[in-house]
Amino acid sequence: MAAHTAPPTAEQVKARERWQARWNTPILLAALVPLFVTSPKTRWVQLLVGFGSWVVFVIDLVVQPRIDPTTYTAATEGSTWRS
Repeated sequence: MAAHTAPPTAEQVKARERWQARWNTPILLAALVPLFVTSPKTRWVQLLVGFGSWVVFVIDLVVQPRIDPTTYTAATEGSTWRS
């Protein structure tokens, strides 16, 4: 059985709430906009939107573990999803 990790501190919870309040909209846009930007006449727009989306996801992937090291890539077994 996997060892349980300590719950996030009050500081980590506040930091995560601030992060999510600022970045939920950009993350949603980064996920949804590429679905609708598909025109062969505007290939450079597709590339810009695709690259921008990946940048947003990578920023989130870098920042989330700094807030709470037990999230995302730090997990060794199973899911670490917490509400």
